Amino acid sequence: MNPLRILDSVSISAYAVLSGWLGFRIMQSWSLAGSPALLFYCALVLLLSYLIADLLSGVVHFLADNFGNADTPILGPALIHPFREHHDDPAEITRHGFLETNGNNCLVCIPVFLGLHLTYHWFSPEAAILVGTGVNGTLAFIFLTNQVHKWAHQPKPPAGVRMLQRTGLILSPDHHARHHREPFLNHYCITSGWLNPILDRSGILQFLLRIAGKQGRETS
Repeated sequence: MNPLRILDSVSISAYAVLSGWLGFRIMQSWSLAGSPALLFYCALVLLLSYLIADLLSGVVHFLADNFGNADTPILGPALIHPFREHHDDPAEITRHGFLETNGNNCLVCIPVFLGLHLTYHWFSPEAAILVGTGVNGTLAFIFLTNQVHKWAHQPKPPAGVRMLQRTGLILSPDHHARHHREPFLNHYCITSGWLNPILDRSGILQFLLRIAGKQGRETS
């Protein structure tokens, strides 16, 4: 097996173990302090987690598209090159298997999981439930981001996925297609795309490009 796919396999497996362990610890905390009111707050935390994941996907996508190049140490081959290559051949992502699609995102989640597991005992049971739910939720949505992005490029994704796309709960092909049109400088968020209107209309991304002396998307 390709060494990169081995790394992807290990990353996804480690993600699953650490996420499952965190879920178990949350349930232990729930047995001590769970309540209907706390369940409501957990739902709000999960919604916030989804928005955070969408925002992070947009920020990372923007940086990878516009700063650095394929020769940038570490981030070049691992992050920047795949995004630039994707603009040259948008359908290329649909030819990636599950491991290649999701391995990198799982890898970057692992340090966050480890950090929370090491500090989990610092929190009261109520706080541990909310923090654990927020972290597990955010990282789950980050894990799914590349898969959702891939589905947005597939001509015939699974029926359940098409339903989620049509309802706008996840990134739809029509919404994401705007990112692949001139001038290629908007619609960077690729988890749900919900934050694209806010991010684009704020002008902050264009401002960052101006102060960096960049006139358009990098191509190498």
